Amino acid sequence: VVEEGERDLCEACKRSFVHGVLLTLRYTFDELNWNSAAIQSCLSEMRSLVGKLLQLIMRITSLALWVVSSDAWYMPYDMDDMIDDGSFLLDIIDEDQPDTALATTEKNAKSGNNGKPAEHVIMVGCWLAMKEVMD
Repeated sequence: VVEEGERDLCEACKRSFVHGVLLTLRYTFDELNWNSAAIQSCLSEMRSLVGKLLQLIMRITSLALWVVSSDAWYMPYDMDDMIDDGSFLLDIIDEDQPDTALATTEKNAKSGNNGKPAEHVIMVGCWLAMKEVMD
């Protein structure tokens, strides 16, 4: 998933980038009983896995943080509201359906998004990735 983002961030963000993976890891680590005999019996393996996970998180951060922190793209509405109601999924263009892509482009141009749905998709994907990294 991270490799896809390194190759083509826009396409990766159209597929939720790393949000689902990071969310799953966060819930798994929250539920993991670190004092259990199973975990204690394999501490060296766990250290190795956590080290690899931290390297992966650093790669994700290097991809997503510059997008979230830049002033290049203006998001005209509250990101929290957008995520909560799921409307950000409506702005993702389906490349296989040209009529939908054209309609979305026209809608974005009319609504003041400057016809830039790809930038919007990237911003949302990277914002979600950074949100999960920070939680």
